[in-house]
Amino acid sequence: MIIEFKLKNFNSYKNEEILKFEKKSKESRGEQFINQQNNIDTLKISGLVGVNGSGKTSLLSALNFMKEMVLNSQKHNIDTNIKYSPFISTPDKPTEFEITFFSNNKKYIYGFSYTNKKIIKEYAVVYQTQKPTEIFLRNENKTNKKFEFSNRKYEKELKILSKSVIPQTLMLSRAVQLNSATLKPIYDFFTKLFVANNLFNQPPDFSLLKDSGLKEELLDVLTYADFSIKDLELVKSVREEIEYKINNEEIIKQPTKKVPVTDLILIHKHNKADLKINFNGESSGTKKFILLFFTLFKLNKDSIILYDEIETSFNIEIVEFIINYFTKKDNKSQLLFTTHQPEILNYLRSDQINIIEKEDSVSKIINLHNIVKNNPKINKNYGDYYREGVLGGFPNVYKED
Repeated sequence: MIIEFKLKNFNSYKNEEILKFEKKSKESRGEQFINQQNNIDTLKISGLVGVNGSGKTSLLSALNFMKEMVLNSQKHNIDTNIKYSPFISTPDKPTEFEITFFSNNKKYIYGFSYTNKKIIKEYAVVYQTQKPTEIFLRNENKTNKKFEFSNRKYEKELKILSKSVIPQTLMLSRAVQLNSATLKPIYDFFTKLFVANNLFNQPPDFSLLKDSGLKEELLDVLTYADFSIKDLELVKSVREEIEYKINNEEIIKQPTKKVPVTDLILIHKHNKADLKINFNGESSGTKKFILLFFTLFKLNKDSIILYDEIETSFNIEIVEFIINYFTKKDNKSQLLFTTHQPEILNYLRSDQINIIEKEDSVSKIINLHNIVKNNPKINKNYGDYYREGVLGGFPNVYKED
């Protein structure tokens, strides 16, 4: 679970901004949105709202980029140019990321800064007790002793591994590649972070519905969400994979192998006769909803899901259902989404809502709780106040004269 995420000098985020996932509000409603671990209350769901171009998607991109660096930087070599997107007026300063989270029932802090040429700084901290213990500190600007280990326990394992780290590679990535048990819980945390929009592009394994319990759950969900679907059928078929070869300047289509596949047929209620529609023939909203169901089903119970524009292809009632369904799942997962629909905010607590504003091309994060705690007149219908422009971050085009 994420506790907080910091970023600086990334895309439109020039200054340090902090996205917090800790419970702040004492609102009586919304207790289903709270996870508790090690006496810390964290939010299962957080929303980002703001005008187009304010920096909502960039915030998700920053988290995803941090993940990709951790999982893949061990593949870099001395000629690699690290993907680097600094604020336009600070192109020579490093981008900085830091994340505080729980993994393997321990609290960690991990961060790094970088330019396109190298990692500048990297560090990891663990809370064995209430006090933090430094695992390692890296500073590539030092000519000698680039790695520091203040704790002998970690030095014994990591000092040798650090010698194989090049400037373009994160110590975390390289050390876990070389079987570091100490850093593995930090690395594992990043393997559980997913961009939902990317997962929708992957074909679902409909054969999972052979489990009658899962099939009934999907039917219940579809019925509750009012998709007019009364039953599901699985149809087995064979797909022939094709390979194209050039022979004497002629393109020849050649079958290579036959692959068994399972198709999903959805049976819709109809006043005269039931309609059977193949999954691929369904509306984009129905397909996306079913893909989301499979996504949530297959993810680990402590995954972090990033969802850009959650309302796309859905009406507001379906989004409400998704939020409620997610919170009822017996897990420690978290959902961070962006939206352009203020009405969605009416379903959330104030500390779950982050308004992204941009001024002079600089993005900043404002947690709604910091606004409403000093204004008791703002009640729980936060989306209505946002649409009226009371909370900021709302486009003038929607305001009436």
